[in-house]
Amino acid sequence: MKFLSHKNAFTLIELIVSLLISSILFFIVFTFIANNSFEVSNWTYKINVYEQLFQFRDKLNRFIIWWYVDLWTIQLKENHVLYLKDAYNTEGVLFWVVNAETLRLQSEYKYWNYVLWYRLISDIEIAEIESDNSVVYSYDFFKTNLYNWLKTKDFNAELYNSWSILDVYMWILPYYFEENDGLSFSWNPFLYNDLYEFNLNF
Repeated sequence: MKFLSHKNAFTLIELIVSLLISSILFFIVFTFIANNSFEVSNWTYKINVYEQLFQFRDKLNRFIIWWYVDLWTIQLKENHVLYLKDAYNTEGVLFWVVNAETLRLQSEYKYWNYVLWYRLISDIEIAEIESDNSVVYSYDFFKTNLYNWLKTKDFNAELYNSWSILDVYMWILPYYFEENDGLSFSWNPFLYNDLYEFNLNF
């Protein structure tokens, strides 16, 4: 009687061929990922920008509904401060562009880690602001109210139709590169190529 032997193992040639095919596949996948990493990070950034933009819109809309009685803007430097308060001067809120490192309102119009933020204010602070608008520069903001993905170049708010319509215009940087910090927007137009421009109406 003959016994048939069955081969259950790979031969050396089969192992070499399989390793070669695996190497080629890994090389193709790695090359694809390396060539598209910028696009992937770009889309991730865009998704985060739009997500926080919707959060900002909803938050501002709620404040307007609560405190629509008195709404106006403070023109300081190149950007506006959006200032809302209730009818009794007991509470309010400030929206503006803030330096993420110092947690203070933007004081220089340059490329920097400037982000959109808001801050609740008390009755004492409302009285201070109405006697001297520039006092807002001394107020600390808080990281919990930070829109970190909204790297903001411009934030302008305009009131129309006897102050019944609020238009908010924002220009958001498409990327943020720390090595450009301190450069002037006026002399470096490449800094704001492909800016995201948003117009919100309330």
